[in-house]
Amino acid sequence: MKRFHYAYLICVATTLTFFCIAGLACNAFSLHLPYILKEFGITNTQSSTILLTRSLFGFLSVAVSGWYYKTFSMRLGLLIAGLMAALGFVLYALAFHYYMFIAGSALTGIGYGLGATLPVSMMLNRWFRQKRNVAMSISTMGSTFALIGIPSLITWSIEHNGLSVTFLAEAICIGAVVILCFLIYRNSPSDLGLHPYGDTADTEEAGPAAKKSTHSRRIDPGDWFFLLPALFMLGVVANPGYNHLTVLLNGQGFRPETIAIAFSIGSVFASAGKFLFGWVADRFSTYWCNYIYGSLMVIGMALLCVVRSDLAMYISIAAFDVGVSIAMTGPAAWAGDLSEPEMYDETIQRFQKMYTFGSLVFTLVPGLIADRCGGSYVPAFWMFTAFGAFTIFAVQRQYLKMRRQAQ
Repeated sequence: MKRFHYAYLICVATTLTFFCIAGLACNAFSLHLPYILKEFGITNTQSSTILLTRSLFGFLSVAVSGWYYKTFSMRLGLLIAGLMAALGFVLYALAFHYYMFIAGSALTGIGYGLGATLPVSMMLNRWFRQKRNVAMSISTMGSTFALIGIPSLITWSIEHNGLSVTFLAEAICIGAVVILCFLIYRNSPSDLGLHPYGDTADTEEAGPAAKKSTHSRRIDPGDWFFLLPALFMLGVVANPGYNHLTVLLNGQGFRPETIAIAFSIGSVFASAGKFLFGWVADRFSTYWCNYIYGSLMVIGMALLCVVRSDLAMYISIAAFDVGVSIAMTGPAAWAGDLSEPEMYDETIQRFQKMYTFGSLVFTLVPGLIADRCGGSYVPAFWMFTAFGAFTIFAVQRQYLKMRRQAQ
């Protein structure tokens, strides 16, 4: 029986970090938008501006994250970033004007940019030599745990207690989880006199994922003309696309309670999908994961544009949520597969910057399109469907090129 390794607790903490920063503070926020529109009388474009502000400050935070984590330790930096997100929800709770939502979204954007994907990846890289894809997949499941049951609770709380009380309760929850994670985190295994998980394990125990091929995995300049737009479009689908699901379905006549149930169902499937992506990628091949998850993402979005029954909507949300989970787990795996080991850091940074840039640039677009299409978000989601298809095409093109080079 293997001895317990502290890296397991680190993985628990990174999962909780995703739960509160990516899940509760960002993904679940879209559930509040229909009520904010109604209570404050803002337009679709203004509601998208709230999300744009979060994306803008998230992008700027990612841009300075290298300096930030040189100034602060990983542990302290994650604490400060998490508390910024909690403070953003305090501002939401106190909001009496549209601009207070803008200020709150700026703080949550800073919290997300400095306290989610990049630092979690860095933390797991310090603590895991083996099973890093699985650890990352488990961690990203935290963002979907926030959408299992929580949407119904948020909807109930807003309708019975109002927006302010609900936002304040979420702020307290985020703050408490961030402090708990701070108590668990350690900057590196050496702080506890340990080695990273799997550091001394042999190749046989590591399994097939440890037996990497040695052929060239160079990304040529021409390849970036496909890969960078692909990551840009993936950021569009996974952020502005996902964040506008609620208003899309609300505009198609689905009740808030039904939408909340759909989010919970989709999140259960997304959690399983994220874990399976890491496990399959470590054991077998990311190449086949890309086809499976990409198809589900594209088909799910297309169905969401045409569904009318509750059951069809549940199925569509489940397919889309499983497929779009590739946005959280895919880029790190792609960078590892498609680039030379010494180029991994540069590759993942390019991927992450383009991903974040896409979420920023297109944040306003769904609302602008809806305002010009009689309030309907369906045209925007047809556009997102095309973006998803191009993303998978571009990534698989690079995998096929790599396979040809290996022959």
